[in-house]
Amino acid sequence: MAVPHLLRSLCGPRTVPPNVVTAALPSLGHEAWPGVAAGLQDPEPLVRAVAIEALGMTGAISRAAEVARALREDADIEVRIRAARALGRLGMPEGLKPLLAAIRPGRPTALRIVAAGALGSLGAVAATDPLTVLLGDRNPHVAGTAARALLRLGPEGQAALREAADGRPDASAAAQARAALAEAAVGGARHDVLVEVAL
Repeated sequence: MAVPHLLRSLCGPRTVPPNVVTAALPSLGHEAWPGVAAGLQDPEPLVRAVAIEALGMTGAISRAAEVARALREDADIEVRIRAARALGRLGMPEGLKPLLAAIRPGRPTALRIVAAGALGSLGAVAATDPLTVLLGDRNPHVAGTAARALLRLGPEGQAALREAADGRPDASAAAQARAALAEAAVGGARHDVLVEVAL
């Protein structure tokens, strides 16, 4: 019963900060999910954005299709960015197609960056080729995020990075691939050292 009041507190003469509402909603448990999902239809973009953020934080996988719809159709860029992030957290197949659409050239840069990272979190091997293409993107933040996302895709993503580092004629793509592989190698070496110290 508190959910609509929390969401409406984001707007009006006496507003509650969005981060406070976003932190409060997950604490209400899964029974609050329908009320939070109802916020996706609110006319206020801030309410929709906070509702989506809360659904992603609570792991409301049954609402993944609604979040995917927001990524595809919402007119507000902040809502779409949060929807992309939430889909990565939810890890459901419904997120793949809208996230792939969100990384295409011509989409807002911030959305492309978040969507590329979300594809890595999603762990879908089908994203390997589209993310590999992004290694040569003109925006270095998009390219770097795509490289790190490929690392999270496991052996297939890492193989794509090695191939890009060794054989691509695109120098910027090769550089992004090598940087991601080097970062992974340093992280792995640090992990081995910590294990040895613990033993």
